[in-house]
Amino acid sequence: MKLLLGPGLAFLFLLLAWPALGENERRSAVDAPSHLGMQFQAIKNLTREIPQKLKKGDRVLLMPLDPQDKDNRWFEEALTAALTGQGIMVFLRPEELPEGDALYEELSKRFKVNKMLQYQWTFHGEEDHLYEDSAFLKVIDTSNRLVLWADMVRSSRRVKRP
Repeated sequence: MKLLLGPGLAFLFLLLAWPALGENERRSAVDAPSHLGMQFQAIKNLTREIPQKLKKGDRVLLMPLDPQDKDNRWFEEALTAALTGQGIMVFLRPEELPEGDALYEELSKRFKVNKMLQYQWTFHGEEDHLYEDSAFLKVIDTSNRLVLWADMVRSSRRVKRP
């Protein structure tokens, strides 16, 4: 399990990793490669409401609804930047986790995580210079398994082209 450090480090990772990605991963990850910085900011905008549901000092595990989705890492980087900027510790999903009740016990005891954030992010692409993203977000208290907040959020922005 890795603790991700601040937004600057996350963005630096994005910039350094971008050229190393294969063509299919680049196409899958972002349909607008010339606007990577804008894409990163747009994802952060999707997560604006989350810090209101979490508080400084919370230990949060990011849990994708579809762990096989290659786009998860872009969303996780921006989400981590948004949350760590608010003083919230963020952990990525470990490789092996038990299912059901054992999952919550493992998170609380072994990882000392008090909240879990489940997500599904979708980049809808570009149409007439309009970029749209949406994300399903759900915050769960791991001690009592209550869903504290769940919502589908959308973000869109218009880009001027030369």
